[in-house]
Amino acid sequence: MFGRTSKKDYVILVLVVLVCVEGFLLADIYQRYSFMLESLSQPANALMPFEAPFNASEVRAFLEAQYVPEIGLLRASTIPGGDAERVYIASDNLLASKALEVLASPIAYNVSRTLMFYYNCGYNGQHEILLGVKASYIGGGGSLLMLGEVYSEKFGIVFTVCWEIHDSPGHPHGGYADLMVYMALNSLLDGDVEEALKLMDELMSRWDGYGFRDSAWGGWYESYKLALAVFLWRALNVAVPGYFKYANVIARITHDIAPHVCMDWKKGIRTHYRVVDGRVIPEGDCNVETTSIYVLAYLSDVPVKIGLTAKECYSEKTVDVFRG
Repeated sequence: MFGRTSKKDYVILVLVVLVCVEGFLLADIYQRYSFMLESLSQPANALMPFEAPFNASEVRAFLEAQYVPEIGLLRASTIPGGDAERVYIASDNLLASKALEVLASPIAYNVSRTLMFYYNCGYNGQHEILLGVKASYIGGGGSLLMLGEVYSEKFGIVFTVCWEIHDSPGHPHGGYADLMVYMALNSLLDGDVEEALKLMDELMSRWDGYGFRDSAWGGWYESYKLALAVFLWRALNVAVPGYFKYANVIARITHDIAPHVCMDWKKGIRTHYRVVDGRVIPEGDCNVETTSIYVLAYLSDVPVKIGLTAKECYSEKTVDVFRG
């Protein structure tokens, strides 16, 4: 009796142990599975569009309305005279080609093809950095090339085709917010995250609660610089794990400032704004360059790709530091 009971107890004990082990194994498998799902979801979440202060379909309609079929590119702006009668290879159409692609516009192919076949993809030594391409002459000198005139039956006017070129070595940013961003993005592509972080700090030192008072300040704020700050912040947020510095500024830009320049009667994005008694008042024209920069900053994956490029280098440096 005693022997049989001990054997039975032994069997029960073994079964209990097996059940416990199986439970631990299942828990471990579940934990690993959950971690795997979380890891797989992170790149997808990072590539998701950032919350935008504008209506994407209206912005797409605005950009498409500026298309000049006789040239295969977009005119610069809408107010009669001046830039409304010009077609800029760069920066306007260079940036618009990607913005139209992001917005799934059928004319994106036409614009990209025109730039590729006739204008060396539209690169100008500076603004291609916003497409994730290393720029050689940020802040450098250059010229505005006048390439010819084309009559458009669609608009009933003659357009001048221009190309802004930067072809000499870059200089210090000179206190200009846009150049700070371009230089920081170039640094990220070089893997120099520390320099990019310093430039972000310097950029934010110009923030006054409503916009950036840089060397170009003249009483009106330039709205595209808001989008550039968002662009750089998104890249740094990917490049540096746990980077949320200035998140409150980015939130204020997105929710409190930018919506005022993104809701226009022509559905484009205004170039300037001023602040009177705490009220944001949009000014200037709706143009292709500003609108395209907003699309790239908020809806494209370019900032994420730049951040991922820098993240690999940054992680390697961090490991080396820990190793001492």
